[in-house]
Amino acid sequence: MAAAADSFTASVNEKSDYPAKTSTTSAASVAANVAADNSDSKVSCDALGDVQAENSTDDSAVVYQNSSALVSSSARGQADAAISNSADSAQNPSMVMASAAQKVSEPTAVQGNATEPSLSNTTGAVINDPSLPAEDVTVDAKNFNHYFDMHGTATDQLNSDGSVTITFTKKGQQYSAGGISLKEKINMDSSFTLNGQINLGNFGGADGMGIVFHTGNVAALGRPGGNLGIAGLPDAVGFKLDSYYDYYNEPTSSLPGDQIPLPQNGEDDSKYGQSQDPTMAVPCGDIVTTSHEQVTTTTGKKAWRWWVNNQDGTVQPLTTSLMDGRFHDFQMQYNGQTHVLTIRLKEPAGHLNDSVQTHEDEQWVTWTYQIPDIPGNGNVAMALDLAATTGELTNLQQFRLTSFTFSPAASVNVEYLNEQGQLIHQTGVHYSGAPVIGNTYSTDQLNLPGYTYIGLGKGSLAPSGTLRKEGLNGTVIYVYGRTEKITVNYQDVSTDDPQNLSGYDQELTGARNQSSEYSTAKTIKELEAKGYQLVNDPTDGKVLKYGDGAQSYTVKLKHRHLIIGPSHYQDNGIPLPNNPSKTYQGVERNDLNQQTTRTIKYEFTNGKPAAAAVSQPVAYTRSADIDEVTGDVVYTPWTAAPAKYPPIVSPTIPGYFTNTPSVAAASPTLGQNPVVTVIYQPCIEKIRIVYENVSSKDPQSLSQYDKLLTGKYGSSANYSTADTIKALERQGYQLVSDPTDGQILSFNDTSEQTYVIKLKRQSANPDRHASGSVKSPTSKPTDTQGKGTASTAAGVKTDNHQIKQQSSWQPIDGQTDQSGKSHHVVTADSTSSAIQLTKSNNYDVASAPIETASLKHLPQTGNRHADLLTGLGILLAGIGGWLGFDEVRRRFKRVLK
Repeated sequence: MAAAADSFTASVNEKSDYPAKTSTTSAASVAANVAADNSDSKVSCDALGDVQAENSTDDSAVVYQNSSALVSSSARGQADAAISNSADSAQNPSMVMASAAQKVSEPTAVQGNATEPSLSNTTGAVINDPSLPAEDVTVDAKNFNHYFDMHGTATDQLNSDGSVTITFTKKGQQYSAGGISLKEKINMDSSFTLNGQINLGNFGGADGMGIVFHTGNVAALGRPGGNLGIAGLPDAVGFKLDSYYDYYNEPTSSLPGDQIPLPQNGEDDSKYGQSQDPTMAVPCGDIVTTSHEQVTTTTGKKAWRWWVNNQDGTVQPLTTSLMDGRFHDFQMQYNGQTHVLTIRLKEPAGHLNDSVQTHEDEQWVTWTYQIPDIPGNGNVAMALDLAATTGELTNLQQFRLTSFTFSPAASVNVEYLNEQGQLIHQTGVHYSGAPVIGNTYSTDQLNLPGYTYIGLGKGSLAPSGTLRKEGLNGTVIYVYGRTEKITVNYQDVSTDDPQNLSGYDQELTGARNQSSEYSTAKTIKELEAKGYQLVNDPTDGKVLKYGDGAQSYTVKLKHRHLIIGPSHYQDNGIPLPNNPSKTYQGVERNDLNQQTTRTIKYEFTNGKPAAAAVSQPVAYTRSADIDEVTGDVVYTPWTAAPAKYPPIVSPTIPGYFTNTPSVAAASPTLGQNPVVTVIYQPCIEKIRIVYENVSSKDPQSLSQYDKLLTGKYGSSANYSTADTIKALERQGYQLVSDPTDGQILSFNDTSEQTYVIKLKRQSANPDRHASGSVKSPTSKPTDTQGKGTASTAAGVKTDNHQIKQQSSWQPIDGQTDQSGKSHHVVTADSTSSAIQLTKSNNYDVASAPIETASLKHLPQTGNRHADLLTGLGILLAGIGGWLGFDEVRRRFKRVLK
């Protein structure tokens, strides 16, 4: 197998079914902008230099650039039609006709609106009939370089006989390729003739020579190696003299063929792949065509290729003597009316390289093929290339051009370049008729997979227009950028209730290094209006630009929260600040402020207030957290101030006591307003009555008349000193002082009250004993009122006997015994014959001696009268046991009276 030289430029092919993306008018409208940015992308087709491969990997853009031009071939949209052969055009039985071939359709041309200048020829003279074809041109050694460009290892040498020798490859140049291409397209409606000689080198070398017509650009080159410069050219019709048999080689790359660079010198072309030769009998001659096909790669994927196909019945084995290192005559004729191509090669005598070594005489071997019309093009203008290649086996391969006469077409090139001015695709041009001055052309802006259209390049023709001159009118340059992707995701990173923001995500595609004209600023602003707050924007809101690879950005937002404190409550329905589309809800005064109160009441047992009530308010406050996205309100826990109801000491109320000396601290509960009632009860008070004999000569103890009164504060003691004082006065005492003034006493002091009643013996009419001393009272005056409680401080001692003392009493709310009557107890001292009358009931106990009124009597009878009274008292005491205390008392009173 042979390979290409490093001077070959990239021949980039795409899928055959590319639809037109926009009209050519639209493409023209962006020409100026793109041209300004692609000043280095201007393609000149005057000369081609060496080509350098900048990248040969499948995963990146494949770029090959010529020093002065980018080489274009064409990829025709709408592929896979059939090329028909006109069998009836074969007039000579020795001609071998192609029986069948495939033909490729291309997209419909789109006319532009570019303004064209007036038509004129190169001399400036007005053209009377621009529809006529150009005059024929003859190329020879003198003007060869004016009409042909050389590529790769090709060199030329002018010969004295008027011919030019093109040396494509030399012995020892492995994997090399050389070629020449016609700078003008041929008007295929006109006939042409090419005369020359071919040197295929020596037998056993490789790879051979190819001559091909195609619809691509004039400077486009086919694939090297066993493809012989034919594969990779669009809608090509080629003739090859093959000197090495090649098997089918699956492509090792799944990239479209036009994106695979031509290999450098010394490299094979395995990435592109190669079809199998029709015969192992080499050398041989064969007619081949190219069609856009999906070919299975070594990885099992399908990849688009302009693939070489042998035309059945056109293969003719040649004698090995043809490869003798000499030149052999070669002729090519084309009939512009029938479109039949005739190729003739003078074969020297020798043997065919077949199994039987068939002998052949010297003869002209002829091949004919009718070039079919290609839809959308009509084959009215085609480019011409001649090339030879080597592989591991090498050879000296040459072509000697004697003359080439053809009619130049008024034609246009079309190129598809990237931003760096490098070829990424090629296809044909549509013509409205014959390629002559005055007719129109149109080109297609295509959707190229992996690329995004940018605009027309600098120096580009309008996408469609009128042919203005013979030959090449110029090039329509479509500029594309490698399609890159920018993904922008919007993410709600709120932890409480994240929302799905995928509806705002962006999947942007566009040309590498071009602006996407998109920034996140507008979307962020829109989301902020919905209540979001930006957390992070890795793009900083800048307009995004497509880079050298896929870019992904995640814009993070969260819910904006508005905190409303208890002192900043709002009425429902008021718009939120910075977010008028939403309103406050649930943050009114009562939503954020509450109060509980503990009331402490002070009351007497009867329910009447004992003191002013005390209120202990506790303020409850909380804050509201408003989610501005969802409108949800979340409250903080209530805070109580103070945290507890404080303790309070119950007030002191004189004469009253309470079992609740203080109300303890307590934790409040929201919504509860407790009431604590402190009950005051009256105290049990004491009044002490002391009778004192202040006589200086003969003081007698009056303690038996003393009383201790008890009762509830504020109640009446139901006691006065009046009765006792009267009784003592009857006994001869005289009142000295009575601080009570004889008033009925009341319990109205919180401390024990003591009243001292002072008395003394009267000096007048003293009742004296025989000895002359005053006789002391022998009985206690009776509490005639029967009120209060009286008790002696100590029993009265007489003759070593003590009058029995009754226990003190305490009134208990006016209670009486079951009979409701008062009871009296009378006790008599057997020694003194004194009688004690005690009033007894449930309220009080009184004990007082019975006091006899002082009577004047004769000394003779006084004693007797006293004795009588004493006996009578004893008798009455006995009778009292029978008749009862009340009856005795009544009778006793009557006696006293």
